[in-house]
Amino acid sequence: MSGNMGGGSAPAPTAKDEEDPLPQTTNSPARSVKFAGSSGSKSPQRSLQPRKKSFVDRTAKFSDDVSSKDRDGHMDRLLKDKRKSMRMLFPDQADSCASLDEDEEMGADGDLSQSVETSMQKKQFEEQSEFVRSLQQIIDGMPGGAGAMGALPDLEIRLKNFSFKVPSRANGPDKDGIATVATPLYKMKATLKKYLLYHKREKKEKQVTNVLSNVNLVLKPGKMYLVLGPPQSGKTSLLKAIGGSLPQGDFPSGYKEKKYLTGQVIYNNLVCCGEGADSSNENLFKNLVAFVSQHDTHAPRLTVGETFVFSGCNKDESIRLNRKGTCEKGKVGLTLKGLGLSHVQDTFVGNEQIRGVSGGQRRRVTLGEMLVFDTPLLCGDEISTGLDTASTVDILRILSYTNRLFRKISVVSLLQPSPEAVAMFDDVILLSEGHVIYAGSTRNAGEYFHNLGYRQPDSMDDADYLLAVASTDRKLLATGENHSAEMLATVYEESWQHANIKAEQEKDWKDNWAVVTGSEAIPKRFMQKYQNPFSIGVWLNLRRFFTLWTRDKIFIRASVIKNVAMGLSVGFVFLNTTLDSSYFGVLFQGNLFIMLGAMTAAPEKVDARAVFYKHADSNFYSALSYVIGEALAAMPQMLIDVLLFGIFVYWMFGFV
Repeated sequence: MSGNMGGGSAPAPTAKDEEDPLPQTTNSPARSVKFAGSSGSKSPQRSLQPRKKSFVDRTAKFSDDVSSKDRDGHMDRLLKDKRKSMRMLFPDQADSCASLDEDEEMGADGDLSQSVETSMQKKQFEEQSEFVRSLQQIIDGMPGGAGAMGALPDLEIRLKNFSFKVPSRANGPDKDGIATVATPLYKMKATLKKYLLYHKREKKEKQVTNVLSNVNLVLKPGKMYLVLGPPQSGKTSLLKAIGGSLPQGDFPSGYKEKKYLTGQVIYNNLVCCGEGADSSNENLFKNLVAFVSQHDTHAPRLTVGETFVFSGCNKDESIRLNRKGTCEKGKVGLTLKGLGLSHVQDTFVGNEQIRGVSGGQRRRVTLGEMLVFDTPLLCGDEISTGLDTASTVDILRILSYTNRLFRKISVVSLLQPSPEAVAMFDDVILLSEGHVIYAGSTRNAGEYFHNLGYRQPDSMDDADYLLAVASTDRKLLATGENHSAEMLATVYEESWQHANIKAEQEKDWKDNWAVVTGSEAIPKRFMQKYQNPFSIGVWLNLRRFFTLWTRDKIFIRASVIKNVAMGLSVGFVFLNTTLDSSYFGVLFQGNLFIMLGAMTAAPEKVDARAVFYKHADSNFYSALSYVIGEALAAMPQMLIDVLLFGIFVYWMFGFV
């Protein structure tokens, strides 16, 4: 091993490297650092020239003579280039980078397997996050280590021949005529035509659309899975299938198919959804999953810290009992710090109408709301929306570290991820038109499609290449026959990667929950539907809604002005009247006033419904505790309405 890089070792160039040389890093302004390793100097001398490019700058192209075959090792070269830059800029960390290079040499020349090498690369990549290093120190200082933060059951998920179908859009109304304006005459004509000609119409079976087709997967604990695919390829549906939240049941009569779901999604030998689903363990399946939606639905007038605390108090009893709030070493505080939200923890989440955090920060709030409590399965739907590459990679480092530490499963879909983000995943699941066209190691994905005859341009990284193959743009990359999505799925089902998955599905379960009695392997908190008693659920919702009401200053002031104005107007209309009929007029005006006041609050209730559905799907609280808490929190507003309106009407009308 040579020591020309500040004491670090580098693998010897292979024949392939000599045939297709890469551009030297010394030609880049970002590498303008002089090392005196050959002259005996130990400390690097950094150049004062400004850095125009970093090692991740995508404008640093490969040379024209580099063939597309050399792109197979792009991730390895990217990580090596990263460590070289770290040694140059941070010489105090050179030893750790050098030790990893030595491990890679052993993996290339010795007996270390490719999976071990990848695992060590990921570990080194994780430790580049400042938060991961601080979290390691906190865990190492605990008496019980990682076990002191709560035990999670090992979860293995298997999807066997799983398919999901929905009614097709082709089953719309007859296309005999389309009225621009549906006049009453047109409606009468359509109704008569429907019933008079009913016996002459041929009954046709309604068609269905395959959202997911014949999916076979095995998800292991401690691993991260990347779901890639173009829009409308079934990414969200696959995540919901893995999380067990797809609709069960049968199609109405007249459809070609009978069931929405065929096949099975199995958690440790318990059927979560599909054919033969175990409805008796529905609460268990919901509590095992933390699902991060691609929509940011929050109470806009709660702060970031309050949103996390409310989520933690509903799902983790220790957070509610410890009363640490956003303490730096509590679960909520660690989540805030890990997601880079500590400095905005007292800022409103906000929305389109209410000023709050930025769009990228709001996206991290959506993710952190589901990371506050511990679950063995995380499903994240496009968690990088609105985030820059550095933030996305840092979040993935944290997820990778917690996955490895607590043996969790993370299934995440990303929209056009960077190479650094892809490097954090163990396996990739590639979807095209609802078909799985590849599921296997991230490192081997590019080579798999190279062998099918799809050329990878030198200017295209691996993630963009896979997305192009999964979309209709693959015809531009094909050097031979262009395959359809169905053909690619058929080819994949005949590959050794798919054969390995089918073999894994036939193995015995490591943790067989179908034969477990009591809570031998399943913690009690996952078996309970709600973590808190009913009274605690009411109190948490009451406190939340009362906080939201007190912070809506404009609404409170407007209601006071409205009550006074309406009370004075009704009072002056019926001032000191002696007619008996005036009593009914006052009652009518009072009821009309109450009705108008209720209508002003309707739009806000509609917006809050999406938040309730998200919490209900995750078993935060019962619907009854939500309704009672909201009704009790509305009492102060009702008192303001009644007293201010009633005082003027009572005295001016002459009820005395």
